[in-house]
Amino acid sequence: MQLNNADEIFRKVKTETGKSEEELQANLIKIKDKYQGLLSDVGANIMLAKQFNVDLNITSTPSILKISELTSSQDGVSLYARVKFIPPVKTYTGKDGSQGKLQTIYLQDGTGETKLNLWQEKADLLSELNLEKNSLVLVKDAFVSTYNDRLDLSLRHGGTLIKDPENPPLIEKIKENFKEVSDIEQVEENPIDTIGRIINIYPINTFEGKDGKKREVLSFEISDGLKSLRCVAWEPWTQEINSNFSKGDVIKLTDVRLKEGLYDIEAYLNWTSSVIKNPKTSKKIPPLDQILALSKDLEEGKISELQDGKNYKLEGLIVSINRNNIRYFKCPECNEKVQIINNEFICERCNKVIDPQVNLFGSLDIDDGSGILKIVFFKDVVEKIYDLNKDNFKQEILEEQKLEIFDKLEDKLLGEKVKVTGRAKLNNFSSQIELLCDSVELI
Repeated sequence: MQLNNADEIFRKVKTETGKSEEELQANLIKIKDKYQGLLSDVGANIMLAKQFNVDLNITSTPSILKISELTSSQDGVSLYARVKFIPPVKTYTGKDGSQGKLQTIYLQDGTGETKLNLWQEKADLLSELNLEKNSLVLVKDAFVSTYNDRLDLSLRHGGTLIKDPENPPLIEKIKENFKEVSDIEQVEENPIDTIGRIINIYPINTFEGKDGKKREVLSFEISDGLKSLRCVAWEPWTQEINSNFSKGDVIKLTDVRLKEGLYDIEAYLNWTSSVIKNPKTSKKIPPLDQILALSKDLEEGKISELQDGKNYKLEGLIVSINRNNIRYFKCPECNEKVQIINNEFICERCNKVIDPQVNLFGSLDIDDGSGILKIVFFKDVVEKIYDLNKDNFKQEILEEQKLEIFDKLEDKLLGEKVKVTGRAKLNNFSSQIELLCDSVELI
């Protein structure tokens, strides 16, 4: 007899043992707690039957299904699919105090999508198989469970995951929108994939979300040797990037969204993105020292010779302090710009009053004898050169105070010689080349 229904197995155990339903349910709970999510309802009831020596005479016939054919409480399921995206591994503490881990993989086969859970040691299959977006896999011997009204797959204790299985059915690849870092020039409607080498990782920034919980965001930069791209990682990627990735790693980013930053395009990672370290690729990414050396080229470059997208080190005299807004505000939850309305900070995207992040912004004109160049710089560079503290700029600033700040800056900086490094960027509004600075140093 073949039993694949949890209720049917439970009734058989109850009939043959004469135990009360309350006693059997209590034993079921203990069994499920012991295996911490590794057992389906069918599997737990099979273990219950074994506990009381009830012979179920089960014959197992694993079936190859499509995702659209999955139904609740199926067991012994196998299917072919392609990897859609892979979020970071999660760690948790079990009821017995033991540490566990869960790796989820989102799959697609053309008939639907589902999530595959890899618990405990099964989580290591991801790195062992070197899976990434569009990898073709065979899920063998999994069970189906329901969570938040969605059907999920989990590998059984004896189940496995096979990459590039033999004689698979035809499953179309998920369309990829790949862009070289150096070819990213405008925001696109759809997410993109790209590859680059990490050249900088910045500290995690922690803030309070609308639910009162702490939230995190982390920024890092990648380069393909020709151009760099600033990336903004939101949870759950912040700790993953901070703990497991380093300056110099080659990474592949999939399904990241491009957005306009203050002065350039940025890539945003969220839970549907994937980050693959050292991906298999035919693309040649220069080593880190070579990429960093590129920023030191043209040390004798002249303002009149600057070209859009290239990195420069220049020297010149400060001839003007641009009296800009000196500060800008961003929402700590979505990182969009914030408007000040009636002395309240309003995020139009989140549609609410928020406690904003304060960032400083500076701009100077320098002259090297061949021309005049506008340089722009942000955050800690502003604090260093202007000798300002961003914490003093969250409060309202009167026009007289702003004038006083710039008067002091002109007294201090006009006529001073300065060394700057950064990337030349064509300002589409003014049609002039500007320099987005990494560093500004008085000499």
